[in-house]
Amino acid sequence: MSSGYIIMIMACIIVFVLGLRTVTDDGKIFCFIREYFMRTKKRKVTHPCMNGKISVIEVKVIPEYISKPLILCAACMPSFWGTIIFWMMMCFYHEQIEWIMIAPQWLFSCVGCSFFSFYIWHTYECLKK
Repeated sequence: MSSGYIIMIMACIIVFVLGLRTVTDDGKIFCFIREYFMRTKKRKVTHPCMNGKISVIEVKVIPEYISKPLILCAACMPSFWGTIIFWMMMCFYHEQIEWIMIAPQWLFSCVGCSFFSFYIWHTYECLKK
């Protein structure tokens, strides 16, 4: 597979991830999705080392290890969405898949997209201020 094809896949992943992150940002049209993943609930916890004292803490309804790759973190989203996009493009555009050769390219594209997505999103956030 040519490096141009990998760059095209990476560009598609980055555009999708940053677009999804942008439309779910505060004040945007799909901000309700982001708010759903950021919901917390109060939970009573007993501290055994504090003589059984009960305190109330806030915990996320959806754990961060699920919500960050799905919608909350521009650097984490390529691990989930990049995998889906990469393998969809591989299956649709290549009849014969050589798994040994494609797995390192998949890993490279996900890690590279994480870097570029984070860098672009961070730059966008700095310019917005």
